[in-house]
Amino acid sequence: MRKRNLAALMVGAALVVGACGASGSPKPSVITSVGAGEGELVVLSWPSYVEQGKTDPKVDWMTEWETATGCKTTVETFGTSDAAFAKWTADPTRYDVISASGDAGPRLVRGGHVQPVNTDLVPSYADIFPGLKEKSWNTFGGVHYGVPHGRGANLLMWRTADVKPAPTKWAQIFDPAGPHAGKYSVYDAPIYIADA
Repeated sequence: MRKRNLAALMVGAALVVGACGASGSPKPSVITSVGAGEGELVVLSWPSYVEQGKTDPKVDWMTEWETATGCKTTVETFGTSDAAFAKWTADPTRYDVISASGDAGPRLVRGGHVQPVNTDLVPSYADIFPGLKEKSWNTFGGVHYGVPHGRGANLLMWRTADVKPAPTKWAQIFDPAGPHAGKYSVYDAPIYIADA
């Protein structure tokens, strides 16, 4: 449990904290204080969210963090929210924190796979852009299950030589009577519904 508390406070990303107790059943509760660290942390993350120089040797901010905190960090990455959910739920005691996107967070909470985060114990929480706080993908009934850190862009791209007129907004490609109807491809993932 102390490892999970340390993770919730120290990893500055959109992380959801694990909640499985010794019996394997979820026991959601909001922590009220930070205990002593256990010296290690296992993070399930999008590539480059917790960078240790593996993606680019020139980008390694985790080594400095590990040195400063004395906490050895193991990072395992995933490529889709579905893959993250599958990894987390297949071995609920392996990971301490997860960088969960908006479509995975609610599934993790509804399934009882994570515990609440006491944002009062996160010193930098007050500095987070207000428009990112208390969103439906990480806050349920006023209870926080994650700490937001930013937004990701889902890009609309096209071949300029082939697509005329050029779309100026997402809504145009979903218009069944528009010039782009039937001429676009989408990836097979629940998060794409948010784009639509």
